[in-house]
Amino acid sequence: VVYGENGTGVLRSRTRTNTSGAWSAEGNGSTTATTVAFTITHASPQDDEFITASKNNTTLYVSRYNGAWNLDITQADIGDSTTLRNFDLAYEKNTGNALVAYGNGGTSNEISYYYYVATSSSWIGPCTLELSGTAAAVEWVRLAARPDSDELAMAGSESGNNVTAMI
Repeated sequence: VVYGENGTGVLRSRTRTNTSGAWSAEGNGSTTATTVAFTITHASPQDDEFITASKNNTTLYVSRYNGAWNLDITQADIGDSTTLRNFDLAYEKNTGNALVAYGNGGTSNEISYYYYVATSSSWIGPCTLELSGTAAAVEWVRLAARPDSDELAMAGSESGNNVTAMI
């Protein structure tokens, strides 16, 4: 589990093993913002690796754990809110590649994203995708991986209650 400790600017983590049924001591993750509004963590289906995306008011932080925490991405100006989760992440099942998508702030109907290539441990992006059918800033983003495939679905909604989804 990964969570923000209020006022410290550090993500904290704990692990639980099936054999002991106990939680580990608290570990330090990447340093991010002083207030963490949201944190999402997913495990790679291919490797002993985790990606965590977290957000304060306006900045997205993407950290990767593969034996140690690395802060891979800091993306400012993704929208000013601690109550709207305008980002998400998902791993592809077969490749272990990942996608982190986020509303890029302002009044735009665009989603921006970074694509993680597992074989090279590198990120591509930011790239931008326009959500047809929406007209305002994206306030909520949801990604979902299709089981047993490398297909990802993405949905975004905006302040006018319009929702757009795509594969």
